[in-house]
Amino acid sequence: MAEILSDRHRVAEADALLPSVTGGERINMLLTLSYKNFYEANEITDGYYGDALKYARQARDLSLKANDKEKEIIARVLLTYFRYYGNYTGIEADFTALLKDSETAHHPYLEYVYLPMYVYYMATGDYKKGFELAQRSLELEKRLNDPLALADCYGAFANFYNSNKQPEKFIEYLKLAIDAQKVHPSMFNDDAPKLVTQVSAALRAMKRYGEAIDYLQRGMREFPATGSENARYESELGRCYQKINVRKAERHLLNAYNYLNSVHEAFRADHQEMAQFYVETQSYAKARPYLDRISNEVKQKLKISTRSEIEYMYFKVDSATGNYKSAIAHLSRNKQLDNFYLTEKKNKDIQELSIKYETKKKEDQIKILNQNSALEKGRLQRLNLIKNVTIVGIFLVVVIAALFYRQSTIRKKNNLIILKKNELLEHLLKEKEWLLKEVHHRVKNNLHKVVCLLESQAINLQDDALHAIENCQHRIYAMSLIHQKLYQSEDIETVNMAIFLPEFIGYLKDSTGTGNKIYFELEVDLIKVEVSLAIPLSLIINEAVTNAIKYAFQGRTNGIISIKMYTSGPKVKLIISDNGIGIQHDHLQGPSNSLGLKLIRGLADDINGSLEIQNRNGTSIMIEFQIEPVTYNNDALTETEIARNG
Repeated sequence: MAEILSDRHRVAEADALLPSVTGGERINMLLTLSYKNFYEANEITDGYYGDALKYARQARDLSLKANDKEKEIIARVLLTYFRYYGNYTGIEADFTALLKDSETAHHPYLEYVYLPMYVYYMATGDYKKGFELAQRSLELEKRLNDPLALADCYGAFANFYNSNKQPEKFIEYLKLAIDAQKVHPSMFNDDAPKLVTQVSAALRAMKRYGEAIDYLQRGMREFPATGSENARYESELGRCYQKINVRKAERHLLNAYNYLNSVHEAFRADHQEMAQFYVETQSYAKARPYLDRISNEVKQKLKISTRSEIEYMYFKVDSATGNYKSAIAHLSRNKQLDNFYLTEKKNKDIQELSIKYETKKKEDQIKILNQNSALEKGRLQRLNLIKNVTIVGIFLVVVIAALFYRQSTIRKKNNLIILKKNELLEHLLKEKEWLLKEVHHRVKNNLHKVVCLLESQAINLQDDALHAIENCQHRIYAMSLIHQKLYQSEDIETVNMAIFLPEFIGYLKDSTGTGNKIYFELEVDLIKVEVSLAIPLSLIINEAVTNAIKYAFQGRTNGIISIKMYTSGPKVKLIISDNGIGIQHDHLQGPSNSLGLKLIRGLADDINGSLEIQNRNGTSIMIEFQIEPVTYNNDALTETEIARNG
């Protein structure tokens, strides 16, 4: 009820309801009455203004007794904010203490502390602090997703950009504030109609009169108003028409002013606006009553710049009506006020600059003293460090020299022992190598003797027995040749297949008497394998090649046998192929009675290799196995070497 009565300007009736409430509700009502009385005040000397301060103090005191921190902070915000309008001293200190207490108490509505502080700093010309507070308010509103003060946050930004002569930004944030008003009204009584008139005024100041009128009329339809708010619409509409239709402008301005005056809401700015309009439209006689009302009725102390403007309008009015003596007096006072304003501003600026200079000077001196102190301290620390490092360094040098001498002595003794052991090991290694070569030589000779014995026995044999003896000869020769290569080479542990295979294939070619009927193709990388792999590989090649010579080219006068051995990543591939008639299909699919195929399969298993036999324009046998370590070179035998060996 108190709020409804206050909104209808029946504040006295709202005040009369206060004795009917107690406790927390009494604090709430005191806050409401304080807020409503402040906005009912015509000037700060009105009783309403005094009541606003009185109720805020009472709300603060009751909140302190009730230990209600939240209500106490709200009451202090109102009290400090209202006292600023009464030109009280110590406002900044009060705001600073209030903000500190609010943050310490984790007050949930800090934006309602930031925004009144913003108003104070903007009014006192500290735009930097004002902007920071507006920014903090908006960030807090967005983070909390709280729409209650969003319109005021946007309004604060709009006011900042207006103070800094950025009209486009001013209009942008006013429109954002208007949109926010649709969700929740403003806390500082800047309702949507008032913001609409501010947008229109900004467009009018940019001489965009038609756009200002269109926007204002749309706003009047979207946000219809009555009473004082509608009067503000009328007033702005009149100012928009001033440059287009003076008579229509006067009608709208008078409608607004007469209503506001009738409800005691015509303030100094409203009187001055009417006087300004008549002076600008050269209706000087009509301007005087409004100037007189400012002089006679307004009790608030006016700014020097405002008083200067009023004196100049008096000068224009008196000059136009022929009252030159009064006009000269007003012009003289106008100049005095201008000079006083400029002098006061100049003195204030000089004082501020002087304070800043002295402060900066003291800060620089303190900074220099601190730097000198830090440098001296650093110098002493460096000297101490150098002294300590020198002592430690000398000690370490002595210790290290002693260690080096001891190590040198031990190293000389160890070197002599190692040298003797190395000589012994080298001698033993040479003996081992000669012994191994001798072993391989003897094994080769023994195998050769076996071949000769088999050859002597073969004279008396025919058909299958002769073939069996010949096959044994080839197999033994392969093993004999490997041992021969081992004792002939510096490397007695591995066999180079690029050297071994051409010689072995040449032997098979000569021993089987193929002549020029069969052409051998060899492509072998420089691959070295151990004896344990070399013997099975040579036997596999022996079986595959001899079988191809015997069976692959039956009924044909010539053929080609290809032997390829190369590396593929970490593995080695051996491919033996011919272009003959191929192996019978049943020999490939099931168990074979062929001793050669059984040997090839068994030997492939011995070297952990994978075996694949295919009939594709002849027979192709592919074995893939791994050797560790693999020592190879990708340079295969040249065509000249193939021709020489084949």
